[in-house]
Amino acid sequence: MKRYPGEEFVDTKTSDRIGQFTFDALPGSYIVTISKAGYDAYTSSSFSVQSQQTVNLQSVLGNIVLNALKGTLTVSVKNEAGSVINTATVNIRSSTGTLVRSVSTVNGTATTQLAPGAYRVSAVSSGYAESLQQTTNITSNQTSSLSITLAPATGSIRVVAKDADGAPLAGAEVYLDGQLSGITDENGELLLTGLKLGEHTVRVTKGGYTAIEQQVTAGETASVVDTTLPKSRLWIYVAIGLVLLALAALIYYFFFRGKGGSTKQQTSKMPALGGRTVAPKLRPHRHKGGLPPSSIRVKKKNL
Repeated sequence: MKRYPGEEFVDTKTSDRIGQFTFDALPGSYIVTISKAGYDAYTSSSFSVQSQQTVNLQSVLGNIVLNALKGTLTVSVKNEAGSVINTATVNIRSSTGTLVRSVSTVNGTATTQLAPGAYRVSAVSSGYAESLQQTTNITSNQTSSLSITLAPATGSIRVVAKDADGAPLAGAEVYLDGQLSGITDENGELLLTGLKLGEHTVRVTKGGYTAIEQQVTAGETASVVDTTLPKSRLWIYVAIGLVLLALAALIYYFFFRGKGGSTKQQTSKMPALGGRTVAPKLRPHRHKGGLPPSSIRVKKKNL
């Protein structure tokens, strides 16, 4: 405790376990200076003490709060190749996750003063995904250093498959850049994540429907592919083809069958000589059993 003005030293006391202290002083004006290792020193405004008066400094000065001496946090930010990322944002959160401060890097490094304690630190930059949070402890009058590596940002695409009536199509196959990536759920949806930023080819197919293919740009926020698959007309073309094939077979069968029958009839007729039909020659009949030919008398008529 010191007199005011002039700051003549009067006395020094040590606070008890609950932070209280008591001075004996003559009437006059005074100031108090409070210090503790690891904390910023506190100097009060002036106050007066009258004869036989007890002054409660809390009622005169309010609550006396000592601020802990700050420590220094230095964060360097690089990419996966080890190159410095010049412009990045370092987010500093309390141990409970509350954002305390955001600091921009200069030439890949961010520096800030923080009260002692535990913090969660992450970094993010354009074209890169925010890093996982790292825990660090800050100590008074000391410097804590962190190195954070950022991975390239990835995008996502949400595919929504519907039929011509707007009903969701479950079980539709989704191809990304020619590779099967999954099938839609009962709501006709499929979320593709971890994609490289940029343009991709999305193809949606399902049996009985015409496939749909689109060019989609994957960004850090999900791009939505809303597809409507029309009914496939392939079965109609197949049915028409079968009918035509059957008709052709019938025509072929009846045409060549009739031609073959006509030829057979023509070959059964004997050739005509002089306008007369020649009777076919009969082979002589050999008698087998019964009367001999000499016993058979044939009456000849005069012509």
